[in-house]
Amino acid sequence: MMQVQVVCLTSQKQIVIPCLVAENSTVREVILQSNIGEYFPDLNLQRQKVGIFNKIVPLWEIVSNKDRIEIYWPLQRIPKNLKREFWLRSTEEFSIKID
Repeated sequence: MMQVQVVCLTSQKQIVIPCLVAENSTVREVILQSNIGEYFPDLNLQRQKVGIFNKIVPLWEIVSNKDRIEIYWPLQRIPKNLKREFWLRSTEEFSIKID
């Protein structure tokens, strides 16, 4: 048996589930065994990316002892656009309006 963690987080919550799994288990098998879907009903393994220690892997990847399996959610807002929005807001605040 191997020890692994399944991790999933959103802006509202973070769940870390330790699991004991059999040798040669796949990422998909471990995620299903963890029952993390109970905490995240919108979880869809066909659409969401998964990774091991911040490296995206396919669902059929074999896990190793002490692996940390991460489930990634799509970004709500793109960082590049956040910078632009911040810049636009800051220039509006400090601009002088002449009538």
